[in-house]
Parts: sequence; C-alpha cells; structure tokens
Amino acid sequence: GIPKVRSRAVTDGVISGQDCRVLLFLSNSIRPGDGYNGVKHPHTPYESFGGVTPRAAAHWALSLPEGESRNNATATVRTMLVTVREMQARIETLLGASRLLLDYVQLSCRERDGAVPEPLQTELPDSMPVHADNCWWDDQSRQCRRESPFFWWRSHSAHLYFESPGNGAEGFHG
Repeated sequence: GIPKVRSRAVTDGVISGQDCRVLLFLSNSIRPGDGYNGVKHPHTPYESFGGVTPRAAAHWALSLPEGESRNNATATVRTMLVTVREMQARIETLLGASRLLLDYVQLSCRERDGAVPEPLQTELPDSMPVHADNCWWDDQSRQCRRESPFFWWRSHSAHLYFESPGNGAEGFHG
C-alpha cells in the first residue's frame, strides 16, 4: 500500500520561464550516473538518472577556462542557488516556520531509456512516484516507520519539477 501523507502542497509558477531555461542549461552538463555513484539506472532499467549538487555545479563552472563560458556557467549556478532559496522561503511560509535547515540539494534529471520497446513507453509508471523519503511503509502496522535505511532525521521534502522548457516549474512539498 501507498502511505497517505498528512499534508502536501503543489505550487505553480515557482520560478520564471527564464530561470527554468537557465537550469535546463545546467542540466545539459549532467551525464547519466552523475550524483548516483556512476550508476546510470539506480531505480529501474527503464529510466536513466543523473544529478548535480550546488557544490559539484560550482566546481564544474570554475573548471571552465576564464571567459564567457565560465561567466555563463557561474551565473547558472547562482540561479540554482537562488532557486533553492526561493523554494526554501516558500515552504517556510507555507509551514509558518521561521527557518528550515537544508539537508540535501540536488538538480536531478531522469529520462526514459531509448531502448525501452515502444508499447512500454506509455505503460510504464514513473520509477519515482511522489513518496516520503524519511520513512518506509510497513504494511503490517500500516505506518510509515522512520528508521534506517531511510533519511529518518528529515522532517520535510520539497521537489521542483520542470514541466517543459520555458514554461516555468511547479513545486511540490510533502
């Protein structure tokens, strides 16, 4: 069974279309397996995953030769950080919290593997449906148990999903 989450919120238009395009530019630097210990298909053989943390993005930007491409990459990383702060502020407002501490931030990209046969392309469910990452569902007790190996110390999770290039993004908090 899927656990029922006590409170969720979805917010449209969290970032502008321009900021969405900037972050999509950053996502082009991500390769499948980045951020997942080189494992291209960590959850299912049908989707590849890659991710970059702000720190890794900053290292990438600063590794470029000085000039316009480094300046553009550095501005892209700044947009990522501003977006993270905007998400944090929105969730603090939503919860009435004074200051939430961030545990982990990653720009993740997932893509259907092109090798998946066409009939399965539309039939396959998402490998990562909306879920709690700070507990596991115990069917026997009908409770979400906050213990290892999940991130039991986390009280909240937030995700920013891009709909399509240039259309902005929506935030999800659960």
